Amino acid sequence: MKSRILGLFLALLAVPVLTGCYEKVPAGNVGIKIYLLGGSKGVDHEVVGVGRYWIGMNEDLVLFPTYQQTYQFTAATTEGKPVDESFTFQTSEGLSVNMDMGVSYQIDPDHVADLYQKFRKGPDEITEGFLRNIIRDDLNKLGAKDSIAGILGAGKQKMFDTLQSQVAADVKMIGLKNLRLFTIGELRLPKTVKDAIDAKITANQKANQAQNELAVSQAEAAKVVAEAQGQAQANTLKQKTLTPELIQWAAIEKWDGKLPNVSGGAIPFINVK
Repeated sequence: MKSRILGLFLALLAVPVLTGCYEKVPAGNVGIKIYLLGGSKGVDHEVVGVGRYWIGMNEDLVLFPTYQQTYQFTAATTEGKPVDESFTFQTSEGLSVNMDMGVSYQIDPDHVADLYQKFRKGPDEITEGFLRNIIRDDLNKLGAKDSIAGILGAGKQKMFDTLQSQVAADVKMIGLKNLRLFTIGELRLPKTVKDAIDAKITANQKANQAQNELAVSQAEAAKVVAEAQGQAQANTLKQKTLTPELIQWAAIEKWDGKLPNVSGGAIPFINVK
């Protein structure tokens, strides 16, 4: 009987050991060892560096990568989460603009404890939740200050440079650094706006084509006029220089010294005065 009680007692003592395991914090990561029992469960935690750690049944280990992270928020279900994560904002005219955007950043190892203390979540949840909300809110504020024309062309890059600076400042205080935003593809504009832009581009192309054709026609006409003027000037110069003496001299140059075999009347000859 005593041996059975002792065996049961040893088995109960072995349960925590058997249900625990060693877990690894790989290079490029910082771990948060979380305690799940007591009045401060989920709050009490310990920051651990690279290595292997025993994680008991009442503990959990959350990894925070400290190398550069990249995430894409797109309408495609094959990138990021399998839902539409794209951003939509309104311009000063109240027009809705939709776009895909990516973000890259690093977690500051010195602020991992503060990051977990604030959110009680891992890096994926922080990126998909908190960080996306910050980007969305700042984008809505900036977009509402500009017109649809102002965010196209060079204005688009200007707006997103401002957005990046604002988001980087907002997340720096919680331990995210080296943040960079990048756009993916083109802005998705309302159909009426897109049609108007396409029509304007087509009209500009036709106007440029007509202008080029006119320039070619003018150049060809100018060439014809220039050639005619040149020929007229050449003829005028010839007329001024063709004197009777010059004509006789040309005849002498071409004469072979032979008189015609048949002659009627006076024999034409050159005045040799």
